[in-house]
Amino acid sequence: MRRLGDFLKKHQSSSFQPFFVVQSDESNNGSEQVEISEDVIGKMCSHGTFEMRKLYIPISNFRTSTMLSLVLDGQESPRFPISGFPRTLMTEKKHN
Repeated sequence: MRRLGDFLKKHQSSSFQPFFVVQSDESNNGSEQVEISEDVIGKMCSHGTFEMRKLYIPISNFRTSTMLSLVLDGQESPRFPISGFPRTLMTEKKHN
């Protein structure tokens, strides 16, 4: 985790913070950008921990797939998909 923090720190600048893009496969919902703050990256480097705020991700049905990507260099840079995504975040409860 510390090395990942060091890696993210190299991509910070006075005008940019790395961020995640959370996007549903439903085109009308758009996407949300979630900045990885200096404080979060600092704790990754110093304590080896990764803690961010909880996210609210609107999902309209059980089959909706969600994509999570990392952006390191600005809006036009490539998005790096996070392992395990896209995935369905909500499942139907089975009644016994």
